[in-house]
Amino acid sequence: MAIKQITSLVNIGGAVTQTVANAFTEQTIGINLSPVDRQVFVITDVAFTSTKPSMVPGTQSTVSMQVTKTSQTALIGADSPDLISRNQKHMFGGAAEFSPLETDFGGGGQTSTGGKNDYLMILATEDAFISVVGVANTAVSAAQCRVTGYFATADASTYQALVLSELQG
Repeated sequence: MAIKQITSLVNIGGAVTQTVANAFTEQTIGINLSPVDRQVFVITDVAFTSTKPSMVPGTQSTVSMQVTKTSQTALIGADSPDLISRNQKHMFGGAAEFSPLETDFGGGGQTSTGGKNDYLMILATEDAFISVVGVANTAVSAAQCRVTGYFATADASTYQALVLSELQG
């Protein structure tokens, strides 16, 4: 695989807000690649922020968010090649006390060293997608992400393989 880095690390942000509480909602994150130049985006890190799950006595509420390389209709698991990163916040409600918990796909944050052989995902099509869904929340949830990576060019066979992989998703 021949990929040549053409920029230093850059940050690209994305955000999504539900229109209805607990409904899966997705937004596009524009990456702005040049297909003529066989440009790709090598993702090295993903960071999330989001609203807190609702505090409902006797209930576990959750806010889950993910960044994927193709559009989705629901949360996907780590076994999907389309998943770039995922994070979940939980609120465990007792009779009068609440315990928060945050978990993520990468164990402490989706990061890499940013080296040429260490990355989370290589995008060859122009968009990534951020989505959010809640469980047992009394209000809409929102999530934001910061996708860190660098732009690179790929040789023809590598670029073709990456694009086909994403389109066949």
